[in-house]
Amino acid sequence: MAIAVYVENSSVTRAKYEAVMRDLESMGLAAPAGRLYHVAMEADDLVRVFSVWDSRESFDAFSLRLSEAASEREVNRAGAKREVSEIVNIVVGS
Repeated sequence: MAIAVYVENSSVTRAKYEAVMRDLESMGLAAPAGRLYHVAMEADDLVRVFSVWDSRESFDAFSLRLSEAASEREVNRAGAKREVSEIVNIVVGS
């Protein structure tokens, strides 16, 4: 079952987000297995992330590696707000 993941974290600035993305790329995880979409949005000087995954298992496997990269960049994941929801429908524009 596909899932959507939305994350807000008060310690993720654009610079930290970009650094973590570079780290993930160097780990071979720029396009991890199972991730279908990834959107990063900036508001109030913080980056929020929305992603779509083919399954909870794919997301959980990636999340372990993400934790490694985030801790290296001093991203405090303990204070993050994370919502994980089952996807009911996706509509793609033409």
